[in-house]
Amino acid sequence: MSKDNIRKVYIGEYASHFTGHAAKEYLESYSPESVNSKLHIIQSDLVRNILKKYSNESKPDHIDFACGFGLWLSALSDLTNSKIGIDINESMLDLIPKDLNVTKINSKTDQIELSNLLNSEMRLITSFRFLLNSSPQGSTELLKLMSNYLRHPSRDVAIVNVHGSNPSIRSFSKNVRKGGKQMSRKQLKKFFEGNGFSIIEVQEMQLFPYGLLKKYPLLFLFESFFARVKYVGFGIDKVYVLQRNQ
Repeated sequence: MSKDNIRKVYIGEYASHFTGHAAKEYLESYSPESVNSKLHIIQSDLVRNILKKYSNESKPDHIDFACGFGLWLSALSDLTNSKIGIDINESMLDLIPKDLNVTKINSKTDQIELSNLLNSEMRLITSFRFLLNSSPQGSTELLKLMSNYLRHPSRDVAIVNVHGSNPSIRSFSKNVRKGGKQMSRKQLKKFFEGNGFSIIEVQEMQLFPYGLLKKYPLLFLFESFFARVKYVGFGIDKVYVLQRNQ
């Protein structure tokens, strides 16, 4: 794995997560009963069901780009074999629970050939809360890396979420961050297909903005409902299941 290539992935807004202080704050934002924690319970059920659907009861090797403190490595741990967490923040990597037996790779300092760590017949690559937070160059580099490690177009899968899709409830809100990146479904289709992937499935991942969920907890009932139906409408986040083109 080229250091230069992997570093290109971590260019852009994600740089704000590089500090130890940011890692601690991010972990604390997932404390029990927090909005993030409640959302993650709903979302992890959704992603687990997606993985079960495509894995055919086999346990894939799991590579998680921008893994943070291991949120998704942990959520899918019983459904996967080898686990590889890649992040540029050493403080984040240090927070990954030791009992997960994750091979941790600091993309800024480590140079490890991932292929030497992969043994299963199937491979799963995930990346959450990152794709549209990187620079356009970083997003493209991430997809290139994914393509490199998905060997079998009809078997290996990538599950990514798109953070800031448009249209969404947030895109019509006055609370949208200035300069926040958003892409339409048509733009996302072109983005993925232009980088060598086929879209296998799309599902809603988050419908309401964080602020509304914090103010009106009953909205979590709607979040649970939309996570169980194949409805792709005005959600903030969507989860895309991708396979490499043959």
